[in-house]
Amino acid sequence: NQLYCNYYVDGSVGLEEHSDSEPEHKHDTIGSLSLGATREFIIEGKAYSLRDDDFLLFNRHQRHSVPRHYTTEARLSITFREFK
Repeated sequence: NQLYCNYYVDGSVGLEEHSDSEPEHKHDTIGSLSLGATREFIIEGKAYSLRDDDFLLFNRHQRHSVPRHYTTEARLSITFREFK
């Protein structure tokens, strides 16, 4: 019932390691749709290369990040969550 959108104007923008452990979540699963530039998405130390149109499911308790990158291309990340 909620979407979060993160816009990365280029590779100079990243996302620090964190988890999404808010108690208001109804489920532990988060879906993430990646649009635009290919970027690494790191979940608990394991790197996944997310390309345009890739969809990833992960557990909200897992620590994850998007490191800065050399690309000049933009990326949009849309995450799908359900809250109580």
